[in-house]
Amino acid sequence: DTPSAQRQKMIRKSPHILITTPESLNILLTSLRGRGMFAATRTVILDEIHAVAGTKRGAHLAATMERLCEITTMAGGPQRIGLSATQRPLDEIARFLGGTDREVTIVDCGLAKELQLSVRSPVPDLAKVDGSVWPSVAQLVLDEVRGARTTLVFVNNRAQAERIAARVT
Repeated sequence: DTPSAQRQKMIRKSPHILITTPESLNILLTSLRGRGMFAATRTVILDEIHAVAGTKRGAHLAATMERLCEITTMAGGPQRIGLSATQRPLDEIARFLGGTDREVTIVDCGLAKELQLSVRSPVPDLAKVDGSVWPSVAQLVLDEVRGARTTLVFVNNRAQAERIAARVT
């Protein structure tokens, strides 16, 4: 999703933080100029690691991580941090994260938080919505956010996340 001009700027001056997909990282590592921007990489955070481990996409990511380790100036490659709130068994994910011959430390928070769950409709009858349902959804989300210390809002895709964010800010 990054415009070409921004990608070129990024290659000239490496960002401090880069959020990307495994596929885009692989593409960057295949070009000479792209590889240069990762030479000083110290840390790689793999969020939702459970979603790729054990899949073709995960195998691709594992190969890309090994390629990244070969081009960085850090001995042994950058520190790898895998995040997952739902992964079990942890030792399998640790083996995936560690790659070839790396020691991995597992931090299992083991939290069992009390869950407060409710299902609410933004309108009385979804079959009889006059116009768009989004103003009602946004108000419902805003009411929940204002009434809680922490709120996690799940949506189906990026467009919905952007739509909600624009309406509740």
